Amino acid sequence: MTLNIVPLDGREAARYFRHNIGSAIRGVAARSGWRTVIVGGVLLGDDGRHWGFMDFRAGYATPLMLKHIKRFLAELKSEGAPAVFVAREPSFEGSQRLLERCGFTRTDETIDGREVWIWQQ
Repeated sequence: MTLNIVPLDGREAARYFRHNIGSAIRGVAARSGWRTVIVGGVLLGDDGRHWGFMDFRAGYATPLMLKHIKRFLAELKSEGAPAVFVAREPSFEGSQRLLERCGFTRTDETIDGREVWIWQQ
């Protein structure tokens, strides 16, 4: 399977999620042919924090995702981003291990029953 990595903007995110995200967004998308199959990035939350997200279509999770996540976080670090927060989806098997491998640490906070993790420089 060959994936083409492209910048993720609001239009691409709206097409993937089928609704407008309504926030400043920065990220990457992976396409298989014309279809967007993986998206990930950071958006500015109403609370002023940068929130990370990732989603993929069934069957498209790949070990290369770790490499792209780490590269994206390194870019954020070089630009001076202080922290990125994520709310871990417990139904995504392996999500805790993925976050740990990317340098996130668990906080004491929860949102809608999901653990909040933080990545800091």
